Amino acid sequence: MTNDLRQKVYRLCSLSEWEASVRNGVITANKDDKRDGFLHLCKEGQVLRSALKHYSHINNLQVLGILVRDIQSILKFEPNRSGELFPHAYGVISYSSVIFARPVPVNNGVYFFPKELFS
Repeated sequence: MTNDLRQKVYRLCSLSEWEASVRNGVITANKDDKRDGFLHLCKEGQVLRSALKHYSHINNLQVLGILVRDIQSILKFEPNRSGELFPHAYGVISYSSVIFARPVPVNNGVYFFPKELFS
């Protein structure tokens, strides 16, 4: 990651998880987050693979954009089993840190992530 203050990381979640986050004022942890002890996030180039691997069963998938500068004190980039670095948040992410929440489009039953989804 660069030191660009506009750099973003992304959170995938169901619409109901996003709605709970809005109500509670913080990003809601899912069962995988609770198991692993951190909130799972992605870089832009990781979102599609993560969606297909971990969220294909979710209807109404949402992508949340979060500015790195807002969570840098709790953000760590750690390797997955194959050594690829993924962003993990060790702490609470405030609802106010989310700069956008958008539904992920589906084409023939498969999620896709057009470039404009991330801007």
